[in-house]
Amino acid sequence: MLSLKDRQKIRESYEQNMDWIIKEYPKRDPYAIFNWCAHFTPIEYNVWHDIRCLCLPMYPEFPVENYFIDFADPVKKIGVEVDGKDWHKNIIKDRKRQNELENLGWKIFRIPGVLTFSDRDSFFEDYKFGYDKEADYKKEKEFRNLCSEGILQGIKDEHYS
Repeated sequence: MLSLKDRQKIRESYEQNMDWIIKEYPKRDPYAIFNWCAHFTPIEYNVWHDIRCLCLPMYPEFPVENYFIDFADPVKKIGVEVDGKDWHKNIIKDRKRQNELENLGWKIFRIPGVLTFSDRDSFFEDYKFGYDKEADYKKEKEFRNLCSEGILQGIKDEHYS
């Protein structure tokens, strides 16, 4: 978990680098802002790995108003929130926060933490495509809904193709 001092440092770094982020979009490297991996929770690390593998232009802990979005694309205003079971217990507070971000023009996607522990290879480990188109479609749809990599692939297909 990030301290208040770290959050302030992150906010200042983004403010200093925002022109560069926009100018270099989508290629600006988020590692120039902060040492992220040292501060990620396990579920955030899993999602970060998926984001990097899919080459999505998202920045960790991106500040918007009084909030920090877990992973965000500040140009397209797309955010990804990773919901750990212990952190997001107050559903009303989370809904209010999401509504405020959406009112600012952000599209927020939520990924339950439990869905971050499988990837495409493990999800399809024993499945053989090509024998039944309906079953193939159903399995791909499950992947897009039951695995963080699949959810992010869906975001990429919908917003970055």
